[in-house]
Amino acid sequence: MDIHILDDKNVDVSVVIPVFNKSSYTKSVVESLMLDTDKPFRFELIIVNDCSTDDTIFYLESLKNANDIAIIHNQQNYGFAKSVNIGVNTASGRYICLLNNDILLPNKNWLLELYGFIDSHKNVGCVGNVQYNSDGELDHAGVSVDKFGHVNHIKNIECSDKSEFKEIFAVTGACMVFARSIFELVGGFDEEYMNGGEDIDFCLKTATRGFVNYIVFSSEIIHLGSITRGVNNRRDDLNSYRLYSKWNNLLQAELSHNILQWISSGHNLLFDNSVVDDGVVVLLNDDLCTVVAYNLIQRHFERWNRELFGIKNALSIGEISQIIINKNKYTIYMEYIPYIKNIYAVGSVLKNISGVSLEIEIKGVMTKRFELQDKCFNIGIIAPFLMPGI
Repeated sequence: MDIHILDDKNVDVSVVIPVFNKSSYTKSVVESLMLDTDKPFRFELIIVNDCSTDDTIFYLESLKNANDIAIIHNQQNYGFAKSVNIGVNTASGRYICLLNNDILLPNKNWLLELYGFIDSHKNVGCVGNVQYNSDGELDHAGVSVDKFGHVNHIKNIECSDKSEFKEIFAVTGACMVFARSIFELVGGFDEEYMNGGEDIDFCLKTATRGFVNYIVFSSEIIHLGSITRGVNNRRDDLNSYRLYSKWNNLLQAELSHNILQWISSGHNLLFDNSVVDDGVVVLLNDDLCTVVAYNLIQRHFERWNRELFGIKNALSIGEISQIIINKNKYTIYMEYIPYIKNIYAVGSVLKNISGVSLEIEIKGVMTKRFELQDKCFNIGIIAPFLMPGI
């Protein structure tokens, strides 16, 4: 391991770049960083080579005598999370800027804006920026939970005021800034992830300690995306399963909050995502958002259990906790709403009376009333919106 850092350790920002192959991208981002020498803060650059198999090692060797650059060669391919931990643990800066090598830096103030924000605000967790793709289109501005229950990029933010910043659920590790002290407080990146999910996990660890994540709109970069590690569906599913298993409550709360915002703004979310049986009345209340969020996320667990672990019946059908019998009314309480396709009620009217009706209510969020014409009945709600996509 060959390391060169500032002798006096008086560093404001340590830029940490884990790399695996793609030496031309590494060269491009390093040259962009070192070209902009007019910064009102001191910074160092730490490059962690995760056992690249191309000519990366030769390029990095050419930098070993450069000022303010540290080169670290891993002894084996550890992956992104451990490479980040190695780089940060070597760093001297008060703040860490984690950066991918597949980044273009057309705006030379991108780091100054991030540093200026985190250095002048209290209680900051992770800070990210606005990222564009190579076509100049918005790639993302932070991360949230989308209407399908996926942790996904936010792609619809409009910001005319370049001084704006926004609290955000999480930011991506392609470019994020955080205090070294927070990194040490939460124990760094979780090395059980393999090239995916560890950046979101880190943001959520800071959030549970009371810190707030932000997007700073005045900082802009270009992110080419998935250049280094590539795409691997099974690996991504395993990472997602770990993320959702660790942070189910936070993810469900974020999705529930988002659903409330979408409904309040007139978004046709509930009916766009599924088929709702005729005559169902949707009850718009807080329980609605909670139950829909729960079921959307359970859908992912059902698929992961089936595809990753071969568990075909991973979810219970639900358990009845009590039945209350009042005059002409039977109330059945269930512990939770199961993830099922259809809901049926089968039975018979015991007395020959007319005008009998039956009302099915699901967890206080949707209801349907049936007029029973015959003594025996078999009625139901087809494809409830709470369980779309099945």
